[in-house]
Order: sequence, then C-alpha cells, then structure tokens
Amino acid sequence: FCIEGPLGSVVSFWIPFVDVTRENGGLYTFDGSHKYGLIPVVDLPPERVHPLYKNMNKETDRSRLGESIDLSLKKGDALILHGENVHGSYENASDQCRYSAVLTYIKRNVPFRAGFTAKREEIEV
Repeated sequence: FCIEGPLGSVVSFWIPFVDVTRENGGLYTFDGSHKYGLIPVVDLPPERVHPLYKNMNKETDRSRLGESIDLSLKKGDALILHGENVHGSYENASDQCRYSAVLTYIKRNVPFRAGFTAKREEIEV
C-alpha cells in the first residue's frame, strides 16, 4: 500500500498462517533499502496493472536497489518491516491461499490508501 507521509511514519508486522514460499506468493525484499531515503516511484504500463487492483498502478523505481532477496517464512513466524523497506510479493501460483495477518502502525494524520480488498481504516490505539 502507499503511504504519502514523511519518512519514519510506518512499521508493519506480517505473520503468516501457512508456510510461505515463492510458489504460494512469498515475499521478497531489497537489503538495506530502508537506508536510501525516499525512493521515487514509476507508473506501471497498462498491461502490468491488474484489472482488480487498478489503484496499484505504480511501483518503486528499482534501478538502484540491486537483486531482491526471497523471504521464505514458516507458519507463525513474524516479519517486521521498516516503513521504507522496499518489498513485494510474488503471484500465488499454488492452489492454496496464503493466509496471513498484517498489522501496520501509521503515525496519526498520515494519509494512506484504504486498498480495494484490504479496506484499511483508521482506529484509535
């Protein structure tokens, strides 16, 4: 999802309920990407925009990030993602869902996209 706030506004906790591999939509990251500061985004060409997720039409400019690192996680692991850590997930090529819980803290008054399927909303903590 996209945060349009100052650096240091976000931290996420990702907890899979099943073992996660590249085949079932596992995550990847770019080592040290949280140290680069604000990284520009680029528009995706229309053929790369998923018809169900039309608001996901940009991605991080990866030209200076190097190779990605696959993150294989076991059921119940916890991944803590720094808000500026560039990451993504592969297409799920398996016949099972990749169930997980994602808990994200966003500083107060920082705008964010609710998401088409996630339907995020602000709550008081």
